[in-house]
Amino acid sequence: MSITGELPESSPDWAKIINYNLTALHANIDSATNRLDDVENRVDENQQEIKTIRSTLTNLTEENQLLRQTVTNLALTTRRLQDKLLSLENYSRKENHLIHGVKENPDENIHADLIALFEKAGVDNPQSLMLAAYHRLGKAKKGAITPRPIMVRFVRRGDCDLVFQKYVSTRVDKFRVSQDLAERTLLRRNRLLTIYIDAKKKVGKEVKFVEDRLILKGKHIHWRHWTRSRIGCPPLLSRPSPTKRP
Repeated sequence: MSITGELPESSPDWAKIINYNLTALHANIDSATNRLDDVENRVDENQQEIKTIRSTLTNLTEENQLLRQTVTNLALTTRRLQDKLLSLENYSRKENHLIHGVKENPDENIHADLIALFEKAGVDNPQSLMLAAYHRLGKAKKGAITPRPIMVRFVRRGDCDLVFQKYVSTRVDKFRVSQDLAERTLLRRNRLLTIYIDAKKKVGKEVKFVEDRLILKGKHIHWRHWTRSRIGCPPLLSRPSPTKRP
């Protein structure tokens, strides 16, 4: 006789009650088993989804690394191109000089003033210098104490170099000759200016500027290699530590 099946009518009540409870228990167990099967199926599906998501994340991470490397390469390429463009701009200004300190007059003859200055600096036959262009930089300001500089462009590089050499050797008072450099080059030089001034006092002619690089005892110091916090005392110009008194 199965206790989970139907009992004969002659069965005692307690047997019927037990059989009813067992039947209900089996039904609950079957239902729980079915729910567990559903949970296992869902877990399997979730695990598969997790694997898919992990694979996707791995691919995205690799793509992100490739993009970062691409961005880095593009930044380096852009910087190199900017440096080349800056060098080309400075090269195009090689025949230019800026003349500072020439007094301004409303009816001034800039060409005649320049010839007089070149002659005073020691240039032989300054009238033979071939000038392509010359003009004041910026707008005139009333009451300005410092005169605007004059930009001079020479036709021949030799004439340009000659004027600068004569100026350096004679140092004519009240006027100054400087190179016509790109604005970005001047900003980069400013980062190395403290080193240059300090080195000039110690080694003299062994330090010089070449565009945006400082050459100190044959070693090139690039403006990118020095931050403002490190400019004060570079290794090549480090001061000796003071000796202790006995």
